[in-house]
Amino acid sequence: MNRGVKIQTIKRFGIGYSSNSRSDLVFFLMNFGFSAKEIIAANLGICSRDGDMFNRFVSRIMFPIIDLKGNVLGFGGRNLKQTEPKYLNTSDTPVFKKSMNLFAVNFAKNNLKNGLILTEGYMDAIALHQIGFENAVAGLGTAFTYDQAKLISKYSQKVYISYDSDNAGKKAAERTSKILREFGVSVKIIKILGAKDPDEFVKIHGNEAHFKFKNLLENSKNDIKYRISEIESSVDSTEEKVSYLSGAAEILAEVSNPIERDVYISEICSKTGIGREAMNSYIKKIISKKIKTKKSNDFKLAKLSILKEKDEINTEKNTNLRASYIEESLISYIIRNGKLNHKILDLKPCDFVTDFNRKIFEKILKLSEENKSIEIGIISEDMDFKQKGKISKIVNSSMLADENEVANYVNELKNEKDFKNFKESKSTDFDVLNFLGRLRSSRL
Repeated sequence: MNRGVKIQTIKRFGIGYSSNSRSDLVFFLMNFGFSAKEIIAANLGICSRDGDMFNRFVSRIMFPIIDLKGNVLGFGGRNLKQTEPKYLNTSDTPVFKKSMNLFAVNFAKNNLKNGLILTEGYMDAIALHQIGFENAVAGLGTAFTYDQAKLISKYSQKVYISYDSDNAGKKAAERTSKILREFGVSVKIIKILGAKDPDEFVKIHGNEAHFKFKNLLENSKNDIKYRISEIESSVDSTEEKVSYLSGAAEILAEVSNPIERDVYISEICSKTGIGREAMNSYIKKIISKKIKTKKSNDFKLAKLSILKEKDEINTEKNTNLRASYIEESLISYIIRNGKLNHKILDLKPCDFVTDFNRKIFEKILKLSEENKSIEIGIISEDMDFKQKGKISKIVNSSMLADENEVANYVNELKNEKDFKNFKESKSTDFDVLNFLGRLRSSRL
């Protein structure tokens, strides 16, 4: 392939070759005692409609995917011909999940003093290893996942993203940085100029590649600064300034740390002359809109899930979808935190719309009054197997982020109860006005 890979690098990474034969590996493995079923399960062979077995990888440079313990889990194959697909990876098997692994992580785990470098392709990671950056890893041909972020966060709290320099690479870097941030990882994005990816960068700069790439690392911006700089242009005209500030506000609305967000706001306001109050106000509106959208989407997903599967334990759920969703979210929050906060104490059992969830809340209140632990095992000790399973499902499938959300859900549950009572009663005009007044007050 003439990729400039040294012999010692080939040996170190176990890089190999699958011949242009369609069945030599299959025959070899069968002669070694492996069954057709085992070969297919390992994704090294495929079976035709006629029942014939063939190699999955043909005429490709092979890259072993090795886990943290040094076990070969699967392979990535780079096509030597001008045919598609260019890269072919082992599909998920009983021992291999692409979404949970990274290429070269077995080497990088021991070289994370200066953080981890995340690349898109195998050759990008290999090229960086070859010039001395043994903390480089690569994805496995799929979009970056939460499981991969979780794996990284166990070993490093600092990541440099070095993806392709095209628009697709920039968008992928932005998405990846958002996921890593959710795991508390500090992210910097490397901007490669004059090359499409780290592999090409190394080839272009030859003997100076290590020094040049080190400069890129040292001059890289954190993900928020990088994204803001990408939308920054001339702000001479009013339209350009508004466009830039609106885009920057959208980015800063994703920053959960208020101190960090305030630093960026100061920099932007100083640069553009916009008032801090106006910028802060706009960002808060964006955050509020995102929260409302998330709640709406969460409810829609919960509703779809409920409609697909009838609830045999809480039989009132299907006719009180919104109320039961709020009730379960609150119950989950209480059990996860093991206590009742002051806002939840405003609720009474009669505020719960569905009978099953009301009984759970009554037990929680009793445990709290007796200063006992609020745990699933204690709450469900006199319940049958299905009811216990139902409580576990509530706790594991519902989650509220903070006390502000809890306060909103408490108010919404009271509104739901009021509305249910209102619908079931023969209300006068006065009752209607009274209900609407209480509803408006609770939302102020």
